[in-house]
Amino acid sequence: MSTDESTMHTARRRGELLARAALAFSLTCLAVLGVVLSHMADPAAMEDLPLVAVGAGCMAVGLGVHGMALNDLIDLRRDLALDPTRILASGSIGAGQAALIASGSLILAVLGSAMVGGQSIYVLVLLAGALLFHNAMARFIPAIGLLMPGLLVAGLSMLRGWPPAVGWLPWSVFTIAVAIALLVHVLANKRPRPSPRALIGLTIEWVVVSVLLLAIPMTGQGDLLVQWGLLWPGAAMLVLVVLLAQAVRSARSSLRAADRVVRTTGVWSGACAATWCMAVGAHGWALGFAGATIVALLMLMLLREVAGASSQLVDWQ
Repeated sequence: MSTDESTMHTARRRGELLARAALAFSLTCLAVLGVVLSHMADPAAMEDLPLVAVGAGCMAVGLGVHGMALNDLIDLRRDLALDPTRILASGSIGAGQAALIASGSLILAVLGSAMVGGQSIYVLVLLAGALLFHNAMARFIPAIGLLMPGLLVAGLSMLRGWPPAVGWLPWSVFTIAVAIALLVHVLANKRPRPSPRALIGLTIEWVVVSVLLLAIPMTGQGDLLVQWGLLWPGAAMLVLVVLLAQAVRSARSSLRAADRVVRTTGVWSGACAATWCMAVGAHGWALGFAGATIVALLMLMLLREVAGASSQLVDWQ
C-alpha cells in the first residue's frame, strides 16, 4: 500500500471513529432528555431523576454500541472485499472482540433499563429487535431501511413508555433522523440506491408514523411547553440545517461529507436537547446539556488532532 493510500485509509477510519463517538453522544442526550421531560410531566413517578438519567444514558450507549458492533460483524465479509478501511476489516479489532463488545453493551443497556424503570424494559426489547431487523434485512430495502433510524431514535426518546411527555419531541427526532439517513445514504453512495418508488414509499411511511406520533399522544395530554416554547428547538433546527450545509460544502469528498453530517448532527444534538429543556422551563438541565455539548465538541476536536498528528489511528477501543 502506498503512502497516499495509507494516509487516505487512516483519515477514513478516523472519520468513522469520530462519527461513531458523536452518534453515541447524540443517543445519550436524546435518552436523558426523554426522561427529563417525563419527570416534568409526572414528578411523583421518578423521585430520583439523576439516577434515572444515568440509567437512560447507559441504555442509549449500550444500544448504540451494540448496533455498531452488530453491523460490523454482519458486514465483515463484505467489508473485507469492498471497504477494507472499516474497523473490523482493517484489523483494528478482531471479530471475537467485536462479539464481546456487542454482548457487553447489550448487558449495559439491560442494566440501564433496570435503573430507568417503568416500561423501559419493553422499550429496550423492541429497540434491540429493531436493531437486529435493521442490520439483518431492512437496510437492504431503502423504503424500510431509511425509516428505521427514525423509529429507533423516536423509541429512545420515549423510554418511560407511551404516550410521550411532549409529542413534538419524538416526531422531530424521527423526522430529522430519516432526513439524515437519506442524506448520508446518498452522500456515501450506499447500495442499493433509493429509487423513485422507494422514495414515495418512504414519504407515505413518514406521514403514517407522523400521524401516530402527533395525533394520538396529544389527546388528553397536558402541555408542558411554556409560551412560545417551540421557538427554541425550532431555532436549533434551523442552525443545524446551516451547519450541515456548511459541512457538506466544505468536505473534500462525498464520503467525508457523510461523516461530517453524522458528526455535526451528533454534537449539535446536545444543543437541541438544551433548547427542548428551555421550551419546558427546565433551565438547570438546559445548562447541563449545553455544557455537555461544549465538552463533547472539545473532546472530538482533541481526538481529531491527536489522530491527525499520529502516523497511526488512535485505537478504536
